[in-house]
Amino acid sequence: MKEKVTKKKKKKSNDPLRVIRKYRHASSINEHELINMCKVGCTLDEMATILDCSVQTLETHFGDLIRKHRQDGKACLRRKQFQVAMSGNPTMLIWLGKHKLGQKEDRSENVYLPDVKKMLSKEEELYVKEKN
Repeated sequence: MKEKVTKKKKKKSNDPLRVIRKYRHASSINEHELINMCKVGCTLDEMATILDCSVQTLETHFGDLIRKHRQDGKACLRRKQFQVAMSGNPTMLIWLGKHKLGQKEDRSENVYLPDVKKMLSKEEELYVKEKN
């Protein structure tokens, strides 16, 4: 005799943690909103969550747009940093000097005094020796 094989029906889960998410189609994504998020530096995960789509959708359909506007946002930030520095903000001048010009603070105490002594005239150097 043949045994009757019955398939067990899968029960729908009422578990709220097990939610199957359906994303919206790429054509319904607001590009203006996407561009603004790119300019402020949102991650792909953040953009996907806000726009209710998958990261893969963003990468596939809007990858070039995202890259372009992220670069625009970075350029705007650099321009603003430069303007603040040129207005005389010492903190921004130091920061830009370190990051853009490779300048750094020398924290060793021994380097400063010999460099100053080289710049001093002989009379001033004698005065320094008398004080020590």
